[in-house]
Amino acid sequence: MCAGERHARIDGEAGETRAPGHGHQSGHPPGKPQATQHKTPGCERQGGYLEQSAAGSVRGRSEGDTINVVDVDQFWSLIESARRDAGDRLHPEFEDRFLTGLEARMDALPLDELIEYDARRIELYERADVPGLRAVNRMVDSTVEYLPEPSPAFLSGLVSLGRETFERALDDADSLLWDPLIRAIAASQVGPDRMLLGDMPAMAGYNYEYRLDAVVNFPALVDAAVSRDEAGSDDGAASQEDEDDEDDEYDEDDEDDGLAGGNDGGCIDEDSWDEVPAEVRRRLPRLSAVFAARMETAEQTRRRRRRWSTIGWAALFAAIMAVVIVVAVRNTAW
Repeated sequence: MCAGERHARIDGEAGETRAPGHGHQSGHPPGKPQATQHKTPGCERQGGYLEQSAAGSVRGRSEGDTINVVDVDQFWSLIESARRDAGDRLHPEFEDRFLTGLEARMDALPLDELIEYDARRIELYERADVPGLRAVNRMVDSTVEYLPEPSPAFLSGLVSLGRETFERALDDADSLLWDPLIRAIAASQVGPDRMLLGDMPAMAGYNYEYRLDAVVNFPALVDAAVSRDEAGSDDGAASQEDEDDEDDEYDEDDEDDGLAGGNDGGCIDEDSWDEVPAEVRRRLPRLSAVFAARMETAEQTRRRRRRWSTIGWAALFAAIMAVVIVVAVRNTAW
């Protein structure tokens, strides 16, 4: 079920209907006035909750008001609550139930907390940009070849598995073998789409714009919240000491890396080992074993696609050359 349809289900009980649509949309619900398209930064909700300054920050109506911060524990509390209501993760309707429940909880958040909620989501996704999870993303979604970072849909699915599973996977991606959904996908009992929650990343932005009844640059507001959180965690002296320690560790790692090489005698880049199949099998042995058949099938499909692509280009080139020859012969005859 799409995001707009979930809005309709939630609001139907209150006698209000929202326009259906997938993900983050700028469409406007029937019966509501069209929101003004802002040509310059800054917006204000009449009689409402927040205003956006020209600098893109969010503040309350009163200068003395402070922004309510949603910390990572509160973020996970929302997720876990929606998970409990959604029931079994393997149930065919889990995604619809989970996203509907999560959206209902977003509706209950003040607008500034909705921004903070999405900032925590972004921060978690950034933490999850590690080689192990990129490798698992490829295993689950075997149609993907090059993957510079885990897809938002995959990371949303990972979040839906719960905090404990998420945190454990950051340290050891191979531990995802023990999740029933991952094993079911590996055995082709369910499709990979059950893990790929593509609607979730845009939900907060859609919810924010609808409730504010205005078109705003929601990603910019979230980025500002993320930056504010990062700035608040900086400590000058401690930060400098950490950098010095990291420099020392980096020098030691360089010496160690010079001794530890891959199968071809070269060093394996710790930030991109997921691009080396042999290294993936070595570091993720359990997942590699259960996904072996799917990965082999996907590789065969890619090889066939490349082969037919090569044949197609060759045929097109031959056809062009034939036309060129015919034209040249005719011009010579004339």
